[in-house]
Amino acid sequence: MASSYQSMVPEYGGSLDIFRKPMKGHLAVTIIEAHDLYPKDKMSGKSDPYVKVGHGGSKKTKVIKKNLNPFWNETLECESYPIPIGMELRDIGKEMTLKPGHQLKFEVFDHDIIGKNDRMGVARVLTDHILANEKLDRWIALVPRKRKEKARGRIHIKVVFLTRDRPPYPAPPAPPPRYECAEPLFMAPPPAPVVQMDARDVEDEEDEKEIVDNTPPPPPASLQIWRIENNTIAEWPRDSYGTFFSGDSYIVLRTEYVPHPVSYIYTWIGRASTPDEVQAAHAKASELEKAVGGDASSSTQPQGAESSAFLSYFPNNALIYLEGGIDTQWRPEIKTPTVRLLQIKGKKNIRVTQAPLNSKGLNSGDCFILDAGMEIWQWNGKQCNPAERRKAGDILRGFINERTGKPTTHIMDEGDDDATFWAHLGGKGPVSTAAESGADDDVAETHAGKLFRLSDDHGHLQLSLVATGPSNNHTLLEAKDVFLFDAGVEIFVWIGKEASADEKKNAVPWANQYARDNQKAVPITRLLQGGESYYFKQAFSF
Repeated sequence: MASSYQSMVPEYGGSLDIFRKPMKGHLAVTIIEAHDLYPKDKMSGKSDPYVKVGHGGSKKTKVIKKNLNPFWNETLECESYPIPIGMELRDIGKEMTLKPGHQLKFEVFDHDIIGKNDRMGVARVLTDHILANEKLDRWIALVPRKRKEKARGRIHIKVVFLTRDRPPYPAPPAPPPRYECAEPLFMAPPPAPVVQMDARDVEDEEDEKEIVDNTPPPPPASLQIWRIENNTIAEWPRDSYGTFFSGDSYIVLRTEYVPHPVSYIYTWIGRASTPDEVQAAHAKASELEKAVGGDASSSTQPQGAESSAFLSYFPNNALIYLEGGIDTQWRPEIKTPTVRLLQIKGKKNIRVTQAPLNSKGLNSGDCFILDAGMEIWQWNGKQCNPAERRKAGDILRGFINERTGKPTTHIMDEGDDDATFWAHLGGKGPVSTAAESGADDDVAETHAGKLFRLSDDHGHLQLSLVATGPSNNHTLLEAKDVFLFDAGVEIFVWIGKEASADEKKNAVPWANQYARDNQKAVPITRLLQGGESYYFKQAFSF
């Protein structure tokens, strides 16, 4: 049978780093309008909004009186005011330097004649999205900046960065490789990125420490996901990447360019997937392996036991598990949304799961999102960690963008009282302790890794122990054989280029049998010589 996958565009083999360079020039911001702002004046049901741009707020729009849908169309020339994070003022006249990897901030306030002006929400634009001499035109959802703040609506902005010394870089690379399946086709372009707050912009959160990630940037890569539907494959929506249904199976293709394309194929198996779905997923993964050239690495990822490499492909190393599957005919937009409680748990590897919709579903050690459609609460346990807070905020902002900025949001700490919140949970009740909820990262204890050789040198396949220890030298791996490395939380199968056909064919079945014999419910990842993953290289001192 012909493969369901077909390559659609040439693959790009270069680096993207050259397109992320500081630029000198002049920044101009136009505030167009805002929609559905939060009514700060309880008597009139209106607000008197204006917008501040950047840290210090020296540039701001005029005030629009008694309006929740204000129209400004006001351009702010931003050459000589306190520059926001990532934009440093240099001694070059009216020019400034725009640095990648930071944010430009927009704050909407309600003007009060007497007293302090109230913030109505904040929006951010990544400086990576601001291109030289090109206009960025975008609607952005407004979100709370501090706990207990209320925010609603969205703001329409335009940003232009004018420069005469645009770097003489080559044209942007071709799109990442895309594969189509025969039924259905899926060539829709990805949506515009959702602007998210990162740890560098939480300076006003007194109890949350800034976390600096010193991990080197990942190589240029593309990611595609398909779900198994009635024994065929259907593209999974890009805005749902990282969200998986427990009743389904998925195929994930990761392609890295270092500098030549290296493909990794993952089969994610939900705990409630049917045997037919699991079988179809493995069959389609085999088809995809042939479509990408037959030299891709592959891995099976059981729900709840995903590998570190797999988790690293998603924001904050986090996955969201939802109950149900294709048979439930779930859709992201429903007229009468079901109230649900989501639990955010973890430090290094965060997982988001549906919790029981009652007070017993809460605990002091984690963060929770109560999603009631057009009203959403973020509830922070008193012992939750900063990573959980940030992920909860990401989910909250994602829901706001998904629903065009219309939901009303609330941020609560444990101990805060909100009658509507508790009513959705069936009434206020005792909250479980952090200890009762378990550790943030329930992973296997430090494991003295074991390296085995699978060889047929003696006329039959034999698995023999080569070395023991959490890390080994890559010189132990020989091209003429297959090796199995038990890393505790993951089993790697390394296939040498000169391994026999029998060794290659039986490598994964032997690894599966090894896992069963040792009662290990962990991912099993097949790697080809020359296509080793970052995590495997760490264990073998490549």
